[in-house]
Amino acid sequence: MVAEHLYIVLGKRLVDQQLTLEGRSRVDGLVKALQRHDIDHSVIALCGGLTLGQQISEAKAMYHYLQSELTRLNVSLLNNRILLEEHSTSTVENIENVALELQKNGDIDTQKILPVTFISNDYHLQRIFEIQQLMDEQGLLRVLKQRCEMMGITLAISPDLHDHLAVKYPYTHLAAELFLLADQLTTYRVYLEGVVAGSFLRDLTQVRAIPYQIAYEAILAINHKIADNPKWVFVRCLTDLLMQCINATKGALSVSEIQPYLILFDSNLTLLNRYLDPENPCVGRWWRQG
Repeated sequence: MVAEHLYIVLGKRLVDQQLTLEGRSRVDGLVKALQRHDIDHSVIALCGGLTLGQQISEAKAMYHYLQSELTRLNVSLLNNRILLEEHSTSTVENIENVALELQKNGDIDTQKILPVTFISNDYHLQRIFEIQQLMDEQGLLRVLKQRCEMMGITLAISPDLHDHLAVKYPYTHLAAELFLLADQLTTYRVYLEGVVAGSFLRDLTQVRAIPYQIAYEAILAINHKIADNPKWVFVRCLTDLLMQCINATKGALSVSEIQPYLILFDSNLTLLNRYLDPENPCVGRWWRQG
């Protein structure tokens, strides 16, 4: 079957070999689209490799859940094919590996443009497209297109979030609100990575302006929500450190001056995200897990 469309379901970390509620919600979004017959003559790629401590890949776990839901709801795959991408550790690798597999199997007509639709949670896709819009030099979609073109595959990826399947984030409590706010800091991290990599040929003051505003407002919102509650003192320590990194990386600084702040910002943002993630059990030495 030559694919007329490629749907990419992005993976989420497993907990105890199982899909989490967030991971299941992404597959649920796919199932609903299949129920509506919105997907036809397409390849559906379930993406996600094997992470530390797990014995099953994210892609395989999604596949098992998808099969059970299709059976339970009596939903057909119609003229679609499922492809498991189990070896990637990033979204870029997801698409590269999927494209390679399709090419090997003859599932792509290299004379035609292949439309791509992402399926993930709303906050996840929003961040991907926000970064693409603000910093095309660091954007995921640009990299994907370039790498696939090197394989003779031309992708069409709409820059409009509404053209993709953005599934509502399933949590609404305070920790979830804090997690979503912390995720907004990703855009500033990508800015710092771009500076260190020498990606930007534009005026850095202009490039930094909106990522800075997003990060600044997100930290203010986090601090406002936790106030002086002693339960969240660890979070306040991290947001204070992240704000120091943000304030220290303005102006005309050299790569050697910015790099230490990128290291601090990246490692502590990862720590904050995992601490606030409602699906992270935070047991054992969780902060040292890959």
